[in-house]
Amino acid sequence: MATLKKTILGRISGSVGDIVFRNKNGKNFISSKPASFKTPSDISALERRARFRLTAKFAKAVADITVLKELWRANKHSGMTVNNFIISQSYNHITHEDIGNSASLVPGQGIILTNPSVEVSSELLRLNIDALGNNAGIDPVNETLLRMGGVIFLSSPADNLISKYSFISLISDSLAMDLDNPLSVTINLTTQQAALVNKYQVIKAYCALLTFSAEDKIVNYSQTIFGTG
Repeated sequence: MATLKKTILGRISGSVGDIVFRNKNGKNFISSKPASFKTPSDISALERRARFRLTAKFAKAVADITVLKELWRANKHSGMTVNNFIISQSYNHITHEDIGNSASLVPGQGIILTNPSVEVSSELLRLNIDALGNNAGIDPVNETLLRMGGVIFLSSPADNLISKYSFISLISDSLAMDLDNPLSVTINLTTQQAALVNKYQVIKAYCALLTFSAEDKIVNYSQTIFGTG
């Protein structure tokens, strides 16, 4: 092991190739990896890395919806990025090859929807619910608009040459708040999005209803509703 007497590189740690950098008591040290060192490549290590990658992709898809990103930002722990917080809350719902039905687009439980269902295809994403009613915890004076946020998760590609997974992040146009009647919120997919969906054999969707003030500020949100195509 050698010591770097000049700290032109600042505080450094980690490795580059066979060289390992460490910092201790303000001094930088360099050494080489043991000849026997190998990056873990057993099945469990590979699956852990794949699980983290898929969780990170899901987190990015959620954060790509600006209003959802702001919800997570308002709830995240100090010192964490929004994406890292979503990863930490989503990791237990994701395996190395799939996203579970319980993965969430929002932090926490949110409003409980009555008899919700999700339709998803290469043409549209739709959330159907019974009337919200007066006991949903929604203040119609301050919550005058609603939208649906959704993430479509695509897996099992028909062609092995395309990406193993893909995501589509969506947000609907605003609708007037209605507590008395069943609601159906629909997002029509673009031609490009439809073409992407058609490349995969498994389609999953995660949706949440979002309420807004007349000034278009997010006020409340529902539980995440899951569906398949």
